[in-house]
Amino acid sequence: MEVRNKGEIKDICFRLPMNLRRELARPYGFLFVNDVELFKFLSKVPTNFYTVGDVVTSTVLRVGLLPKIALIDGKTKRVIRASKANTYGFEVTKMLNEPGLIRASAMKALKEALESSKRWLFEVEGEEDLLVIPIVLFSKDGDYVLYGQPNAGVVVLEINELSRQRVKTLFENFVPDTC
Repeated sequence: MEVRNKGEIKDICFRLPMNLRRELARPYGFLFVNDVELFKFLSKVPTNFYTVGDVVTSTVLRVGLLPKIALIDGKTKRVIRASKANTYGFEVTKMLNEPGLIRASAMKALKEALESSKRWLFEVEGEEDLLVIPIVLFSKDGDYVLYGQPNAGVVVLEINELSRQRVKTLFENFVPDTC
């Protein structure tokens, strides 16, 4: 989505309202506090999975599991470097998405990546946490998204009509604005 202001194209940002921050801080899905159990679970997943966060992405790559899409922001010391990402077969690209919002351009890029047959690593300039939302909205039933739960572990969310509806309801409360 784009907005034109005096001929200049503007991106749309969907801002997270303060009253939803606590709601989004709770884990949705299965919380794995043990890497061994997480790897056992993922090794049996016959569908695509996606990772959001540096630690989650590097953790699954370390044991040879390959997400279809990985989003990192480089804020931890476990950042995946583009040169190493290429050895995993990722197409590497940068994405702008500031903290506390979701850019429409980021949503579009993720939707296109989900429809692609390639593996993608998005280096997010800003923050990747809220990008779980468009992944859930645009991916297929039966796929999984993994993201970190601070000081707890890894959340694995199965994407289905129920999780998609829950995320859609939350996203409808975001406030649209020009970036």
